[in-house]
Amino acid sequence: NMHWERVAVPQTPTNFERFITSIRTGINDQPDFECGAEAQKIVDACFESSKQRRWVDI
Repeated sequence: NMHWERVAVPQTPTNFERFITSIRTGINDQPDFECGAEAQKIVDACFESSKQRRWVDI
């Protein structure tokens, strides 16, 4: 017989909190600029694909 069990976990910091921590410590956290740029490339390709109504290369 299975049952749900509550597990205490630490609160996940917000992106804002992680950004401030990165500034204070000088250590980049994820997502970093490179991850953001890659994600933006995909978003831009999605818009372009929709506009052209065809597949586009990323």
